[in-house]
Amino acid sequence: MALVGAGTATLQAALAGRPPVTLAALHPLSAAVARRLVRVPHVALPNLVLGRRAFPEAILEGCTPDAVAAGAAAMLDAPDREALAAVRAACLRPGAAARVADVVARLGDRRVEQIRGIRA
Repeated sequence: MALVGAGTATLQAALAGRPPVTLAALHPLSAAVARRLVRVPHVALPNLVLGRRAFPEAILEGCTPDAVAAGAAAMLDAPDREALAAVRAACLRPGAAARVADVVARLGDRRVEQIRGIRA
């Protein structure tokens, strides 16, 4: 199990076989801006790769000692080995870079559409 700040390290931890617990505590002003700009169902890259929340995320106001401890305990007690294997399979098979670029492009396109809708 690894306690990891949100970012690429979450994916690195999962690829190394360590179930990540993602942490992201922000200043309240930064959190308000992030809520308006970021529209993804998960923050942790392994969860985005899987399309579901397989690994705990303690994000923004939810980044409390209790939430971090609960996530860590869950990953120590019963790590989701199938999810770890699925992340590895998705990221390490040929063409992974193209698939990641496609996901990023789709997320970017969706965000551009949202911004255009706000400005219209």
